[in-house]
Amino acid sequence: DEICKTFMDGVVSAQEAQRRGSALGVAAAIKAGGGAATLKRLGIMDSVKELAASPGKNSSGKRQGGLLLLQALAEALGRTFEPYALSSMPLLLESCADSSKDVQLAGRAAAS
Repeated sequence: DEICKTFMDGVVSAQEAQRRGSALGVAAAIKAGGGAATLKRLGIMDSVKELAASPGKNSSGKRQGGLLLLQALAEALGRTFEPYALSSMPLLLESCADSSKDVQLAGRAAAS
């Protein structure tokens, strides 16, 4: 739990490399800690949705971090992530129309 919280702080970092690394760290900790059950218990998907829907131009890093986390979770958890993937589709569609190119790219990567 503490490891996930520490990594979640990095997902909203000002630096893209730290956001990406933290997203991978959260995904690895979730996978090692029990997979989809841990994902639900810690409320990670609520955090992903909150980050990806952050309003304003100054929040593009948060939106990108949320989408990077979504991608990392999908890759780490595989088929067990599928129910969550369906509920994330509106976020992915919104990211394609984002004003930030980095958010658009993160959304496309998460969708693939």
